[in-house]
Amino acid sequence: MTALTVWSERRALARMDVSRLKDMGISPQDAAIEAARPFWDLPAQTCG
Repeated sequence: MTALTVWSERRALARMDVSRLKDMGISPQDAAIEAARPFWDLPAQTCG
């Protein structure tokens, strides 16, 4: 996963409305926290 992909996904998450977040099981607060993370803070990759 590239930093650009992560940045793009976090921006999309920040633009989602509450009903869509609820459908995904994500609280608005959790979405805001994730969207505020810097682009270089990449999620941990798991092998398996």
